[in-house]
Amino acid sequence: MGRRDVEKEIWILPCNHTGNAIVYFNSSLGHQPNSALHRIYRIDTKGVGYSKLSKNDGFSADLNQTMVIKMLCDTSTIIVPYFENSVVDTVSAKVFATNLIVGRKNGHAFKSIMIIRRDG
Repeated sequence: MGRRDVEKEIWILPCNHTGNAIVYFNSSLGHQPNSALHRIYRIDTKGVGYSKLSKNDGFSADLNQTMVIKMLCDTSTIIVPYFENSVVDTVSAKVFATNLIVGRKNGHAFKSIMIIRRDG
């Protein structure tokens, strides 16, 4: 059995979101993606999104190639980079994502990331 690459994901966050952003899969509350080519997850102001799709299993050597994190503000869209936990001390970005967690909660598969904003 060969390695399967993870499908491309687009996470859409509200402006200035910080803290956890979590997507629950196989949810009756879920939204269908806008495109068959991408999985689009809309995260609400509480940091939660739902998808009717199954969990996006697979492998990616660079999550920035497969996970696009967009923060939608009134006048702009900010692309939020993802960094592995092991390098966050060296990150100079003002806003970034880290701490990818994949698991199950209350019978639903989920994927979670942490959005961090550094002032200064």
